Amino acid sequence: MSDVKYFNLIETIVVDSLLYLYLSVSELKGFVSRAKRNEILVRYIKPKLKDGNCKNAKVELKRLLIIGRSKGGDLEKKLNDIHAHVLKEMGNVTDAQRLFDLLEIMKYQYKIDSRFIIENEVRKPRFIYLLQAHIENCFGDDGEQVAPISLFLESPKANELEGMVNNTGLFIAEVHEINDTMQQVHLLLHPKSRVGESKKKSSPSSNMPNASQD
Repeated sequence: MSDVKYFNLIETIVVDSLLYLYLSVSELKGFVSRAKRNEILVRYIKPKLKDGNCKNAKVELKRLLIIGRSKGGDLEKKLNDIHAHVLKEMGNVTDAQRLFDLLEIMKYQYKIDSRFIIENEVRKPRFIYLLQAHIENCFGDDGEQVAPISLFLESPKANELEGMVNNTGLFIAEVHEINDTMQQVHLLLHPKSRVGESKKKSSPSSNMPNASQD
């Protein structure tokens, strides 16, 4: 495996792991300790040891798991350190990183946090919901997007979400379904560089999640 492919693989694993962590933490109430954050990350990373797509990163994966399981280990910090190093070495940004950046912008600029869709859970308005399967399957080993990513939102800002996303310049947002009465929107995210190709991929279910009212 070339250095470029290896760095891209590591970057994809790191960004996906951090996305999983932050979306999982947003579902928990109160302070989330370092030990709990390590536990969440280990739970996500461990299955990748048996993933054939990650076979060239097994040594690094084992090192990460050791950190996550060790007393006093800080796996989140290690992942962020690796992320910074890879970006410095590669000098480019993957689509997986762009999704991470998009959710950060939504959270800090527009005050809209993000969560995973959990089956049978009553979903809250004013949160962007994502499918965990999209985080795991919508990016290739190189971190580039290979299928549309769904975002669901119920909020008075529902009809503004497409513009918010497009204004970031990170993705092309497409309204897949909108319900003005319920203030719900289902967006599809396409990579800017390959928007035509991405739209040809099979679209996900258009069923918007029902959210409870505050």
